[in-house]
Amino acid sequence: MAVIHPGSGWILSKIAERIANCSDIFDLYSVDDTLERPTYDAYYYVDIQNCWNVEMKKQDPTATHIGMFTHLDKDDIRSFRYGWNELDGVVHMCKRYLEVFRREKFYDNDRMCVLYPGEVSDFLMRPIILGVVQRGGFEGKGDGFLQKVWNETINSSLRDNFSLMFKGQGWDKSSFDGINIFVDEDEDYESYKRFYQSIDYLLIPSLWEGGPMSLLEALACGLPVIASDVGFVPDFLSKSEDDNHHLYVSGDDKQLSDILMKIALNRLFNRRYLVDHLSWDNYTARLLSFIDRVGTDKVLSRKVVM
Repeated sequence: MAVIHPGSGWILSKIAERIANCSDIFDLYSVDDTLERPTYDAYYYVDIQNCWNVEMKKQDPTATHIGMFTHLDKDDIRSFRYGWNELDGVVHMCKRYLEVFRREKFYDNDRMCVLYPGEVSDFLMRPIILGVVQRGGFEGKGDGFLQKVWNETINSSLRDNFSLMFKGQGWDKSSFDGINIFVDEDEDYESYKRFYQSIDYLLIPSLWEGGPMSLLEALACGLPVIASDVGFVPDFLSKSEDDNHHLYVSGDDKQLSDILMKIALNRLFNRRYLVDHLSWDNYTARLLSFIDRVGTDKVLSRKVVM
């Protein structure tokens, strides 16, 4: 089975390469190779716009010709090129254009499907970076308490969703189990600006504080904050949680752990779940099923595109 890609266009070429790598059923060809290609029972053209024309079907009339349709230029039907209605089946990259084809009756419903790129299998979520600031004396900053949260209280299966970035001196990263730790000991003003630009949340695990100044700095940068109710923290943060800031009782390891788990689960289930079913293996399996279905009957009701 041949999959032919346009040789340019990052998304389309990548799809061709991924599905060819996922199964030994597919052989990968570029547009320039098409004249020398052997005869196949089925073809899959990653990009109808660039890769396929009616002459290809004349060369191999018994093969099943499946095209991938990406988009209409400016969503205008007049951007169709002659011959796009001569395929045996069409894989759409989004529902929008499947509906256009359905409305214009270019192909029967059973000759079309929607397959989203299986990109998720190639990407892992980066950890949520929690920044912890330490200035001056270490006593009261949460040493011992934060280690207990990480090593004993927090659910280990979700702990990998986080990294800690410490700013300043005094924290022993070896006392934390199974977590990515970064320490920036620079104390100049510009380095603090860079620090706040590098983190996702400011975490204040302090047991007591006069301030802390890091709260004001993080808020000035527009960062969300997870903080114990020490010093002037309650003066700036609401006691009730919202989507941005989280306030907990100082020294309550269970409450802080629950907050962190809520943040991690929200990220996993309210964002990642939208694409978690996508993979190149799944894409290839569904594509093969579609090709097999379309190849059983190549009689199509077509509309001539003028």
